[in-house]
Amino acid sequence: MHPTEHEPLIGLVRDHPRSALLPLLPEIQVPPGPIAALAADATTVTPTERRADLVLRFGTPQTGQMVIVEVQSQRDESKSWTWPAYLATLRDRHRTPAALVVLTLDPTVERWAERKVELGHPGLALRPIVIGPKRIPDDPTKVEGDPYLSVLSVLCHGRGPRGEALAIAALDALQTVDEADRREYAPAIVRSVDLPVRTLLEKLMTTQESYKGTFFETWLDQGRQEGRQEGWETMVHTIGTLLAQRFPNERWDDLREVLKDASLEQLSVATTRVFQVADAAGFRSELQTLIAGH
Repeated sequence: MHPTEHEPLIGLVRDHPRSALLPLLPEIQVPPGPIAALAADATTVTPTERRADLVLRFGTPQTGQMVIVEVQSQRDESKSWTWPAYLATLRDRHRTPAALVVLTLDPTVERWAERKVELGHPGLALRPIVIGPKRIPDDPTKVEGDPYLSVLSVLCHGRGPRGEALAIAALDALQTVDEADRREYAPAIVRSVDLPVRTLLEKLMTTQESYKGTFFETWLDQGRQEGRQEGWETMVHTIGTLLAQRFPNERWDDLREVLKDASLEQLSVATTRVFQVADAAGFRSELQTLIAGH
């Protein structure tokens, strides 16, 4: 999961649970009525703070069903202790049945989260409901026309073999929602596909009349710019790591400042130069020449 996708995922299930959450939860029969986002603080009287990502209550306080949502981008063994505490504390506080849902886009984390958490009391264990790549549709025909489920689908499967079709379906569906949601989700869609698909989307933008002058063009450009920034950060970090290994006695505190105007192409060349120069001074000289030559 891209680190910036945590908030879009939370936003999806918080703001659009009937579309982005409930269709993927056949185990839970929620009562009719309003949907409320509750305070996610599960702190008890102990000094340890526990806070779930999101708590939703379906129905009224008297007849409701709570769903606790945790977004996981990586394994975290401490969750075997905190997840049962979320359920027990919030269930006691609200006097409402509660279920735990783990949302992840990573198949490895999905398999880990599906494990049963033994609580120690005979016969008592917690098995979280996991919404991951196996549940999230990867078929564009199953999400077509549904802006929020299609966004979730492309966030999860955008780099897979159907990424192109999923991205187009999601961006098309987003043309039916308000500007705030377009602003929120369109850049995330563009970030979630591989570079060849981004290139294809750009081509569609310039050749298909339905995309010209729409939000698609604006947010595709924003997503592209964010993608470049992400690539720049990754490349600079890689160069710094390589330099620290190759020249461990040399300080590189000014590396980000030196490289601030470098393009991704220049950074790629600089990465190879790390292994070609004889010493740190030689690399600095090569770097100055490379950047000066644009």
